[in-house]
Amino acid sequence: MKRILVLVIALGLALVPFASANAESTTKEIAETKNQVEKLEKDLGFELVDVSSEEFSSVSKKDFLKFDSIQDFEEFIKDAQQPQEFEETINVSEDTPLIKPQVSDSHVINWWAPFTGWGMTGMACWKNIAFNYQYKFVNKKPQFTKVSGINSYVTGLNVAWWKQTGKSYNITTTKTTKDTAKIKVVGAMVLGVDIKGFTIGAKIGQTWNGSLRLY
Repeated sequence: MKRILVLVIALGLALVPFASANAESTTKEIAETKNQVEKLEKDLGFELVDVSSEEFSSVSKKDFLKFDSIQDFEEFIKDAQQPQEFEETINVSEDTPLIKPQVSDSHVINWWAPFTGWGMTGMACWKNIAFNYQYKFVNKKPQFTKVSGINSYVTGLNVAWWKQTGKSYNITTTKTTKDTAKIKVVGAMVLGVDIKGFTIGAKIGQTWNGSLRLY
């Protein structure tokens, strides 16, 4: 019995250097990844966020997006920074008012924009731009007169959230005078990421462009 105990202790002591070396290697790799991510932050213009901050208090690390390499994370950031654009049309001519000089309404432009690749194939995400608008009829053709209350958000996604920081609109002509409202929102997608064991939050700036045409 004593011999077995001695062997167990000897084996444990023999494995200690390997465990220490392994831990040291992991720590070094995480530190190297951290430096690479901080360099990417400067090069690509996104913002790193401490995952221990209140902003991430309701997010579990198991929901963080996982990347096998810094290269995969870089490609993800570049793809996420591309401008988003979507167009919709509404037929309002049949509702031509006989008395009202101007009509008020609201609309939500939304489009399917799932996260794909990097283990996120088909992760549901809809991007939405909600707003109020007014229009009138001139020669039986609808013309926008005003857009207000612009608000953007994401739905169907529990690993990231959206923060709108700016908005604007422009009334233009596509087929008939002032038949199109072009709406632009800017903001950031906020999410947690895990790159080979290094966890960090990221705010990725995005621009969404939506347009609504009346006919």
